[in-house]
Amino acid sequence: ASAITGVLLAEAEPLARRTLRTVMSEIAARGGVIQPGSFNRLDRNEGRLIFVEEHDEQNRLTGVIILDRSDATQPFVVVAERGRFSFESETATAHLRLEDGDIHFEPEEGSEDRYRRIGFADFDDAFDMHELLGSGPTRIQPKEMGTQRILEVLDHFEASGGWAPREVRVKDKERYEIQLHRRLALPFAPFLFALIGIPLGLRRSHGARSWGVLICVGLVFVYYSLLSFGSFLAEDRAAPASVALGMPNAVFAVLAVPLLLRARRAEI
Repeated sequence: ASAITGVLLAEAEPLARRTLRTVMSEIAARGGVIQPGSFNRLDRNEGRLIFVEEHDEQNRLTGVIILDRSDATQPFVVVAERGRFSFESETATAHLRLEDGDIHFEPEEGSEDRYRRIGFADFDDAFDMHELLGSGPTRIQPKEMGTQRILEVLDHFEASGGWAPREVRVKDKERYEIQLHRRLALPFAPFLFALIGIPLGLRRSHGARSWGVLICVGLVFVYYSLLSFGSFLAEDRAAPASVALGMPNAVFAVLAVPLLLRARRAEI
């Protein structure tokens, strides 16, 4: 179980996360982020919203309204009769090519009597989908990298005196160290659970099986609580990632030793 866990953490989990990113990009490429008949977010903080009356399989849009308040000093509304949605997966940039519409600028404070409207025949509105999709498809996060790639990034940090590679999205060395030591620590969990489970399984007291289920659930909860706490310590730079992420294993190893000794002496 420990060996399988190590393989899954090293390659399978990062691959699954990258695959999920690809699926999300494909959904966005098909215009899945725009559902007709309701307002849809174009970012996480709802600074930009879009409404369309109709949206067909060719990504053609009818009755388009865009509310843009990403710049609080100059909010505006775009209204267009029709348009087309497209998505560039390489840069995670979406394009709305609108036709026959107007841009309405909200009046500034103190000038409510002035109103601005710009009519257009064609208008290309591009927006970054990195934030909405989590991050750029071509600039993956540490948890989406294979272990070999994480080691390469950490080697670059050491060789460059603490500078991150230009092509990576996350620039904090601690994030890569956390992922590396998490993948080194978690495979030992099944082995440590077995060491603790053997002496507990030898108990012959009344109701030992019922208590065993509760103890099992409690041990799993404690282990992953310690793991989460260790991740917090490492992210906060309160402790090295190797120490913080190795803490759950150390605690369970210390707990397993006396239990095994008691089982050997038949004291359980």
